Amino acid sequence: MKNKYTLTSENSIDKLMEYIDTHHLPPRERLPSERKLSELLGVSRPALHQAIFELINLGVLAQTPSDEIIIAEPKVLRNMWKMRSFTKTMRALGLTPKNKVIYAGMTEATKEEASALNLTLGSPVFRLHRLRCLDGTPMVIEVAALPAKLFPGLLEHDFSRASLYSVLEEEYGTIPLTQEQEFLIDFPNPADMQLLGIDAKEPLIVQLGRTADQNGVIIEYSVSKTLGSRFEFESISVIE
Repeated sequence: MKNKYTLTSENSIDKLMEYIDTHHLPPRERLPSERKLSELLGVSRPALHQAIFELINLGVLAQTPSDEIIIAEPKVLRNMWKMRSFTKTMRALGLTPKNKVIYAGMTEATKEEASALNLTLGSPVFRLHRLRCLDGTPMVIEVAALPAKLFPGLLEHDFSRASLYSVLEEEYGTIPLTQEQEFLIDFPNPADMQLLGIDAKEPLIVQLGRTADQNGVIIEYSVSKTLGSRFEFESISVIE
């Protein structure tokens, strides 16, 4: 007897993609259950399960904290060879950025901040902790530390609305010009999970940045945690 189900995940991927395209499913639309999809597509449950897993890895589908399978939001491409503020970058892509300030104030530099900023441990720094959102969805957690002695009065600005780099340039004549970057992959801690609305299985792209101004002075140390499912990074390398 010929089995009515196909067994290959490759064929299941083709059928699932055809189902998504045919039904014009928008981002965040929930897929039917695996049992229902298996019947609709005429594929085996194991093959369908593998196909869903592969499409999640490719960023086509996403899994919610409640284990529902939805159509993933399209990824945002960020160029790493051209330095531009988050706000300007997202607006250039036609997206609506919004900042939520978690903390803004003067505090003592941590060991990592002091080392990156060439300060002594405990030196005063202006620390800005923000949640970056796109079209109302939390996307990036960012913590920036700047030497307090270089930017008196920085605390007076509302960084839920203002761009940090624009304020540095317009108010202090400081132009953020270059940035050393280090990238890591990590999983969220409980605070990250709460801010981003994700579970412990969602990987984050952690970007450590050390920014210098037009005179070569280190003016900022930043730690950004970005949803890996929503962003892609590209750069240009020089072959030596």
